[in-house]
Amino acid sequence: MSCDEAGREGCWRPRSLGAQGITHHVIDSASMEVNRRPRRAKTERLDVRTRLTLRLRHSAGEQKVWRVVRGPRVDEEDRRQRPRDRQTAQQDRPRVIHRIQGL
Repeated sequence: MSCDEAGREGCWRPRSLGAQGITHHVIDSASMEVNRRPRRAKTERLDVRTRLTLRLRHSAGEQKVWRVVRGPRVDEEDRRQRPRDRQTAQQDRPRVIHRIQGL
C-alpha cells in the first residue's frame, strides 16, 4: 500500500501501481493536518515522515486523518494537460525573452 499527495503531475502513479496490484491512495494535501504555530521547514524528508505518521494513524482506524480523493480518468487528465502546458509556456515566455535579451 502506498499514498501520495494530489498534484498537477497527473495520476500515472496510482494507475501504474494499481496495475501491479498495489493499493495507492491519492491524498488531498489541504486535508493533511499541520501544526501552524511554529515556523516549519518544507523538505521532502519531513514530508515523508509526516505522511508516514498519518498513514500509520489511518491504518490504525483513525478516520479524520486525511481525505482520499479520486483521480481523474485518463481522458479527463488528457483534456486538462493541454491548458496546463499552455499556461506553463506562457509563464516561461518572459523568462526566456529576458534571458535572450541579456545575452
